Amino acid sequence: MRRSPARFGLASGNTGRDGNRVLLLADVVRAPRSYVFGSNAFGRDYFAVDLLKRIEIMRGPASALYGSDGLAGLVNFITHGLTDFLKSPGGELKTIVCRALAGYSSDNNGFHTSATVAGRLNDSAEWLTTASLGQSKALEIQSINSALNADRAQPNPQIDNDHTLLARLVLRPTADQKHTVGLEHVEKKSEYDLLTFGSKPPYLATSVLRSDALSTAERTRLG
Repeated sequence: MRRSPARFGLASGNTGRDGNRVLLLADVVRAPRSYVFGSNAFGRDYFAVDLLKRIEIMRGPASALYGSDGLAGLVNFITHGLTDFLKSPGGELKTIVCRALAGYSSDNNGFHTSATVAGRLNDSAEWLTTASLGQSKALEIQSINSALNADRAQPNPQIDNDHTLLARLVLRPTADQKHTVGLEHVEKKSEYDLLTFGSKPPYLATSVLRSDALSTAERTRLG
Protein backbone atom coordinates (compact mmCIF):
# COMPACT_ATOMS: atom_id res chain seq x y z
CA MET A 1 0.00 0.00 0.00
CA ARG A 2 1.60 3.23 -1.13
CA ARG A 3 2.00 6.18 1.20
CA SER A 4 3.43 9.69 0.98
CA PRO A 5 7.14 9.72 0.07
CA ALA A 6 9.82 10.50 2.65
CA ARG A 7 10.95 13.52 0.63
CA PHE A 8 8.75 16.43 -0.34
CA GLY A 9 8.67 17.07 -4.11
CA LEU A 10 6.72 18.93 -6.77
CA ALA A 11 7.35 16.71 -9.78
CA SER A 12 4.22 15.37 -11.43
CA GLY A 13 3.44 11.72 -11.00
CA ASN A 14 1.16 9.19 -9.37
CA THR A 15 1.87 8.51 -5.71
CA GLY A 16 -0.64 6.94 -3.42
CA ARG A 17 -3.79 6.59 -5.54
CA ASP A 18 -3.71 2.81 -5.12
CA GLY A 19 -3.76 3.28 -1.33
CA ASN A 20 -7.51 3.97 -1.34
CA ARG A 21 -8.10 0.41 -2.52
CA VAL A 22 -6.96 -0.83 0.91
CA LEU A 23 -9.53 0.07 3.55
CA LEU A 24 -8.11 1.38 6.84
CA LEU A 25 -10.16 1.12 10.04
CA ALA A 26 -9.56 2.38 13.57
CA ASP A 27 -11.54 0.20 16.01
CA VAL A 28 -13.82 -0.70 13.05
CA VAL A 29 -14.39 3.00 12.22
CA ARG A 30 -13.34 4.06 8.71
CA ALA A 31 -10.21 6.22 8.51
CA PRO A 32 -9.97 9.19 6.09
CA ARG A 33 -9.15 8.42 2.47
CA SER A 34 -5.93 9.69 0.91
CA TYR A 35 -5.69 12.50 -1.61
CA VAL A 36 -2.96 13.38 -4.11
CA PHE A 37 -1.31 16.70 -4.95
CA GLY A 38 1.35 16.44 -7.65
CA SER A 39 3.70 13.64 -6.62
CA ASN A 40 2.66 13.77 -2.96
CA ALA A 41 -0.04 11.69 -1.30
CA PHE A 42 -1.56 12.46 2.10
CA GLY A 43 -4.08 10.88 4.42
CA ARG A 44 -2.71 7.40 5.22
CA ASP A 45 -0.58 8.34 8.25
CA TYR A 46 -3.22 9.06 10.90
CA PHE A 47 -2.13 6.27 13.24
CA ALA A 48 0.23 6.09 16.22
CA VAL A 49 1.81 2.76 17.16
CA ASP A 50 1.81 3.59 20.89
CA LEU A 51 -1.99 3.60 20.95
CA LEU A 52 -2.37 0.20 19.29
CA LYS A 53 -2.96 -3.17 20.91
CA ARG A 54 -2.87 -5.13 17.65
CA ILE A 55 -3.35 -4.81 13.88
CA GLU A 56 -5.71 -7.09 11.98
CA ILE A 57 -5.04 -7.65 8.27
CA MET A 58 -7.47 -9.10 5.75
CA ARG A 59 -5.69 -10.00 2.52
CA GLY A 60 -7.46 -9.98 -0.81
CA PRO A 61 -10.77 -8.47 -1.94
CA ALA A 62 -13.14 -7.39 0.82
CA SER A 63 -15.38 -5.13 -1.29
CA ALA A 64 -18.41 -7.44 -0.93
CA LEU A 65 -18.54 -6.62 2.78
CA TYR A 66 -16.92 -3.17 2.96
CA GLY A 67 -17.37 -1.48 -0.42
CA SER A 68 -15.01 -0.54 -3.24
CA ASP A 69 -12.37 0.93 -0.91
CA GLY A 70 -11.75 -2.63 0.35
CA LEU A 71 -10.98 -3.97 -3.11
CA ALA A 72 -7.35 -4.84 -2.28
CA GLY A 73 -7.76 -5.71 1.38
CA LEU A 74 -8.45 -4.34 4.84
CA VAL A 75 -6.35 -3.21 7.81
CA ASN A 76 -8.01 -2.73 11.21
CA PHE A 77 -6.06 -0.90 13.93
CA ILE A 78 -7.20 -1.91 17.44
CA THR A 79 -6.38 0.50 20.27
CA HIS A 80 -5.63 -0.50 23.87
CA GLY A 81 -8.42 -1.33 26.29
CA LEU A 82 -8.52 -1.12 30.08
CA THR A 83 -7.97 -4.84 30.70
CA ASP A 84 -4.76 -4.74 28.63
CA PHE A 85 -3.14 -2.95 31.57
CA LEU A 86 -5.25 -3.56 34.67
CA LYS A 87 -5.58 -7.35 34.48
CA SER A 88 -2.58 -9.32 35.72
CA PRO A 89 -1.51 -12.66 34.14
CA GLY A 90 -3.30 -14.41 36.99
CA GLY A 91 -6.57 -12.59 36.29
CA GLU A 92 -6.53 -10.19 39.27
CA LEU A 93 -7.46 -6.55 38.64
CA LYS A 94 -4.94 -3.92 39.71
CA THR A 95 -5.84 -0.51 41.14
CA ILE A 96 -3.38 1.56 39.08
CA VAL A 97 -0.74 0.80 36.43
CA CYS A 98 1.90 3.07 34.86
CA ARG A 99 4.04 2.44 31.77
CA ALA A 100 6.70 4.58 30.07
CA LEU A 101 8.49 3.93 26.76
CA ALA A 102 11.33 5.69 24.94
CA GLY A 103 13.05 5.02 21.63
CA TYR A 104 15.64 6.39 19.22
CA SER A 105 16.19 5.78 15.49
CA SER A 106 19.56 6.60 13.94
CA ASP A 107 18.37 6.69 10.31
CA ASN A 108 16.51 9.97 10.86
CA ASN A 109 17.83 11.04 14.30
CA GLY A 110 14.36 10.53 15.68
CA PHE A 111 13.31 10.10 19.29
CA HIS A 112 9.99 8.98 20.67
CA THR A 113 8.52 8.89 24.18
CA SER A 114 5.16 7.78 25.55
CA ALA A 115 3.48 7.26 28.90
CA THR A 116 0.36 5.36 29.95
CA VAL A 117 -1.58 5.51 33.22
CA ALA A 118 -4.57 3.23 33.85
CA GLY A 119 -6.63 2.96 37.01
CA ARG A 120 -9.69 1.42 38.60
CA LEU A 121 -11.75 3.65 40.90
CA ASN A 122 -14.06 0.84 41.97
CA ASP A 123 -15.89 -2.15 40.52
CA SER A 124 -17.95 0.13 38.25
CA ALA A 125 -15.43 2.73 36.97
CA GLU A 126 -12.09 2.36 35.15
CA TRP A 127 -10.00 4.84 33.14
CA LEU A 128 -7.00 4.94 30.83
CA THR A 129 -4.80 7.75 29.44
CA THR A 130 -1.93 7.40 26.95
CA ALA A 131 0.11 10.29 25.55
CA SER A 132 3.17 10.32 23.29
CA LEU A 133 5.38 12.73 21.39
CA GLY A 134 8.20 12.37 18.89
CA GLN A 135 10.51 14.33 16.64
CA SER A 136 12.70 13.30 13.71
CA LYS A 137 14.59 14.72 10.74
CA ALA A 138 15.08 13.77 7.10
CA LEU A 139 16.42 10.28 6.35
CA GLU A 140 20.20 10.22 6.12
CA ILE A 141 21.93 9.03 2.93
CA GLN A 142 25.56 8.49 1.91
CA SER A 143 25.89 11.30 -0.65
CA ILE A 144 27.85 14.42 0.36
CA ASN A 145 26.50 16.64 -2.45
CA SER A 146 24.81 19.46 -0.52
CA ALA A 147 24.29 21.96 -3.37
CA LEU A 148 21.53 24.54 -2.85
CA ASN A 149 19.81 23.78 -6.15
CA ALA A 150 18.54 20.88 -8.26
CA ASP A 151 22.02 19.26 -8.22
CA ARG A 152 21.60 18.53 -4.50
CA ALA A 153 21.69 14.83 -3.60
CA GLN A 154 21.39 15.28 0.17
CA PRO A 155 17.81 15.29 1.50
CA ASN A 156 16.18 18.65 2.01
CA PRO A 157 16.27 19.71 5.67
CA GLN A 158 13.13 18.34 7.30
CA ILE A 159 11.68 18.29 10.82
CA ASP A 160 8.80 15.99 11.76
CA ASN A 161 6.78 16.34 14.97
CA ASP A 162 3.95 14.15 16.20
CA HIS A 163 1.68 14.21 19.27
CA THR A 164 -0.93 11.62 20.24
CA LEU A 165 -3.48 11.17 23.01
CA LEU A 166 -5.83 8.34 23.94
CA ALA A 167 -8.28 8.64 26.85
CA ARG A 168 -10.89 6.04 27.77
CA LEU A 169 -13.49 5.74 30.53
CA VAL A 170 -15.48 2.57 31.26
CA LEU A 171 -18.57 2.62 33.47
CA ARG A 172 -20.49 -0.44 34.69
CA PRO A 173 -23.55 0.82 36.60
CA THR A 174 -24.99 -2.71 36.81
CA ALA A 175 -23.71 -6.23 36.21
CA ASP A 176 -25.25 -6.40 32.72
CA GLN A 177 -24.35 -2.87 31.53
CA LYS A 178 -21.08 -1.47 30.17
CA HIS A 179 -20.62 2.08 28.81
CA THR A 180 -17.32 3.12 27.21
CA VAL A 181 -16.34 6.68 26.25
CA GLY A 182 -13.13 7.14 24.30
CA LEU A 183 -11.17 10.06 22.84
CA GLU A 184 -8.32 9.59 20.37
CA HIS A 185 -6.27 12.46 18.91
CA VAL A 186 -3.33 12.15 16.48
CA GLU A 187 -1.48 15.20 15.17
CA LYS A 188 1.55 15.25 12.84
CA LYS A 189 3.47 18.17 11.33
CA SER A 190 6.40 18.28 8.88
CA GLU A 191 8.47 21.35 7.98
CA TYR A 192 10.69 21.37 4.88
CA ASP A 193 13.45 23.69 3.62
CA LEU A 194 13.24 22.91 -0.12
CA LEU A 195 16.83 23.58 -1.11
CA THR A 196 16.55 21.38 -4.22
CA PHE A 197 14.10 23.90 -5.73
CA GLY A 198 16.72 26.68 -5.74
CA SER A 199 17.81 28.12 -9.08
CA LYS A 200 21.36 27.90 -10.38
CA PRO A 201 23.37 31.06 -11.17
CA PRO A 202 23.22 33.33 -13.04
CA TYR A 203 20.09 34.46 -11.21
CA LEU A 204 17.21 36.00 -13.13
CA ALA A 205 14.04 37.79 -12.10
CA THR A 206 12.23 34.44 -12.19
CA SER A 207 14.87 32.58 -10.17
CA VAL A 208 13.84 30.76 -6.97
CA LEU A 209 16.06 31.78 -4.07
CA ARG A 210 14.17 30.06 -1.27
CA SER A 211 11.24 27.68 -0.93
CA ASP A 212 9.65 26.24 2.21
CA ALA A 213 6.78 23.84 2.82
CA LEU A 214 4.63 22.80 5.76
CA SER A 215 2.31 19.80 5.91
CA THR A 216 0.00 18.90 8.79
CA ALA A 217 -2.27 15.93 9.48
CA GLU A 218 -4.77 15.74 12.33
CA ARG A 219 -7.40 13.19 13.33
CA THR A 220 -9.74 13.33 16.34
CA ARG A 221 -12.20 10.54 17.17
CA LEU A 222 -14.77 10.53 19.96
CA GLY A 223 -16.76 7.37 20.54
